[in-house]
Amino acid sequence: MLKFEHDNGGKTTKGRSGNCGPRAVAIATGRPYKEVLKELNEYQIRSTGGMERSCNSGTALQTIHQYMSNVRGWTLFTEKDAGKTLYFTDVPNDRMVLVVTSNHYCAVDHGTIRDLWDCQKSRRTKNGSRKILGYYRQAAAGTL
Repeated sequence: MLKFEHDNGGKTTKGRSGNCGPRAVAIATGRPYKEVLKELNEYQIRSTGGMERSCNSGTALQTIHQYMSNVRGWTLFTEKDAGKTLYFTDVPNDRMVLVVTSNHYCAVDHGTIRDLWDCQKSRRTKNGSRKILGYYRQAAAGTL
């Protein structure tokens, strides 16, 4: 299992707001939370045709994908790439990644989940690790 470290990503206000997307992106990219939130809100408006005006009630998968791939240049790694179902235990521990689950985003920093809660555990899987849809990663230093 991965380690866990409580991290709010630099969000200064309290309370739940469905902001795991901006928080995870801020942690993973090392950018200020407010800047990431502003940029993701703009992508959320575009990617949903204006139906969703902000990320405060959740961030659409297509919003995160456009932002991480097109703006930040990160690469998505999925089950298709792995040839098998992915779990938190499959996340690389040699770099920072942004993990995508069915209803949550979190940053994993060299094997440590940095989030408001330890989201890796599941009672529904045989290995006790939660399934993930995939993760975004940057190339390791010195590689393409």
